[in-house]
Formats: sequence, structure tokens, C-alpha cells
Amino acid sequence: AYSDRGAIKGNLGDNKAAIKDFNKAIDLQPDNATAYYSRAISKAELGDDAAAIKDFTKAIDLGMNTAEIYFNRGTLRGQLGDDKAAIKDFDKAIELDPSYVEAYGNRGLSKRNLGDDEAATKDFSKAIELDPNDALAYYNRGGVKIDNGIVDDIKAALKDFNKTIELDPNYTEAYLSRGVCKVSLGDDKAAIEDFNKTIALNADNPFAYAGRGLSKSKLGDYKAAIKDYDKAIALDPDYAEAYLNRGVCKVSLGDDKAAIKDFTKAIELDPNYADAYYSRGLAEENLGNDKAANNDFAKAIKLGLEDPSA
Repeated sequence: AYSDRGAIKGNLGDNKAAIKDFNKAIDLQPDNATAYYSRAISKAELGDDAAAIKDFTKAIDLGMNTAEIYFNRGTLRGQLGDDKAAIKDFDKAIELDPSYVEAYGNRGLSKRNLGDDEAATKDFSKAIELDPNDALAYYNRGGVKIDNGIVDDIKAALKDFNKTIELDPNYTEAYLSRGVCKVSLGDDKAAIEDFNKTIALNADNPFAYAGRGLSKSKLGDYKAAIKDYDKAIALDPDYAEAYLNRGVCKVSLGDDKAAIKDFTKAIELDPNYADAYYSRGLAEENLGNDKAANNDFAKAIKLGLEDPSA
């Protein structure tokens, strides 16, 4: 009775009250796997992932052997960064239900997190094979393809993001990612349209403003680009790349002193930012500060930037 009442409360969104009922059910019947499972769901809904994992594990120990319980535990393990354990759970979920679309998708994410892009792509492709209308799987597969910067892969990623948007016209991140692809392929005017759409869907996305700023700067509209970088930085004051790119625009407009402040801020946020040292060096050189410039160039090369003078 307590389990049933807890389930009703959980379905109504009152997870704290539901947990109290599941606690009572477990007190009365310590081997009640369903009560542990249901309590885990409520704990997960409340954001207590670690406690939820313990309850899922207890339910499994008590004999619950469904694809859903392994999927749910794997998802939480992935959220906590334990991707190796998550993959084992997704493996088990797929073994129990070979057509479990979401399990392939989440396993793909964990594999990507571990750097196994090829295996991740296979999982996303399998999810698409099982459900050709899975917008998330297309989006995730596209994300893997843009990781390596190879032109053919970026073109393939663009197709995946096109499909994502076709299936879900309000998929904000897909417009952003498609815009990034277009920047990489040199189609900045089209990229700006995608960044505009991203901003229309979510006006608080700093990456969309930074992406649009980059495209505007590549088209020579430095003042408009700076405004976009201003907005990106207002939304995310720790966005090192936005400071760098804003500084580059300021150099292009001849304001080297202001640019140096931006490069210095980028370095403050990321002390190993080779491009920021190099760019600051150029600005110092423009101002005739050769010693400071040479120090920055040397630091940039030490951090792995290829010697531009070589």
C-alpha cells in the first residue's frame, strides 16, 4: 500500500512525500525491489543522483533485471562523470532490449566523453537506424563529426544538423552547431543567420553571440563584432575566447591598448592560452614595446604555438 501511494505521489511530482512512503514500504518489507526502484526514481527527480544510484543497485541486487533499471542507473552514472560504469549499464540495457534507442544514444555520449569517437558514432547511427526521427541522435552524431576539424566530416556534420532542425525546428543547440560548421566552411553570412536563430530561441546563449561576432569580424564588420563579444562576455564573464577575439577586433580597429587589456584578461582566465600571448605580443609590437612583445612571443611558442617567424 505504501509503495502504491508513493508511486501516485511521485507521478504527481511530490517526490519528497513519495520518498517517505517508499521508506515506510522498505521498513515493512526490506526485500521490496520495486520500492527501492521507485525511491531511486524520486531521488533522481530531486537531483540526488548518488543516492538514487544506491537504490537502483539495491533493487538490482534484490533481483530486478530490466533494461530500464540499467538504463536509469547508467544515465545517472554518466551525469556524475563515471562513463566507464555507465557504459557497462547501457551494455546490459541493450543486451536485455536490443532496440532500446535511448540506451544507444546515452552509451554514445559516454563513449564520446571517453574519446572513443568512432564507437560513439556507431551508437548514434544505431539509434537513428532504430528511430529515424530521433533528432537528438542526429545532433549528437553531428557533434562527434565536428570534433576533428576535417572538412568532409564538417560537411557530414552539417547534414546531421540539417536533419536535426528538420525534425525539431526549435532545437537551439542545433542552429548553434550548424552555424559553427558554416564558419569552419567559410560561409559566414549563412552562419550569421543560424546564430541569429539561436539567439531568437535563447537570448542568453553566450556562444551564439561569440559565434556571430567571429563571423562578423571575418566579414570585416569589427564594430558589430565587438558588440557581440561584449554581449557574450556580459553573459559569461569567464569566456576567455571571447576576450581574445574581441581584442583581435580592437587591433584591427587600431585600438591596441584596449586590445592588450582583453588579451591580458584572456590570459588571466587561461594562463596557457598561447594565442592570447601571441596576439598580445602583436599589439605590444604595434605600440613599439618590443621587449614585452618578444616575451609574449616566446611564451606563446613555449606553450606550443608554431613560431610564426620560422
